[in-house]
Amino acid sequence: MRSEDGMKLENKPTPNSIYTGNPPSIETSKKFLDQAATRRDLLPPWWDVEHRAECEKFPESGEWNDVRNKVTKAQIVEHYGDDKASMQLMMLAEAVYGIGSMGQNGEEMRKMIRSMESGSSGNGSFMSMLDISRMMGGGGR
Repeated sequence: MRSEDGMKLENKPTPNSIYTGNPPSIETSKKFLDQAATRRDLLPPWWDVEHRAECEKFPESGEWNDVRNKVTKAQIVEHYGDDKASMQLMMLAEAVYGIGSMGQNGEEMRKMIRSMESGSSGNGSFMSMLDISRMMGGGGR
């Protein structure tokens, strides 16, 4: 999804990816896992080499999330049945890469999502997810 954002929002394809016309590669996913492993307290305590190996199979599973397919936010929302799913994945990517899409700092968004997930109203504001993918040239739902 981060690759999709890079293309649609910044016209910046992920190097060596299907967005640059290269065959899909698990290498991008492995680099993501490598970087995630360097982030303190990001991976669960039970994470080990066996779980990593299992996780490395996921992007080439032949399922909807396969790296050989471009996955949209709408597909992620549909698959997980949660309007916040794509935002949660974007926040995870930001935690791993240290920066959000388009150089954004998502700290306030993470706070809002944590508040939504905990069921609290936070500072009294209301938040709803809005799918603007059709406006951005995507398929939407």
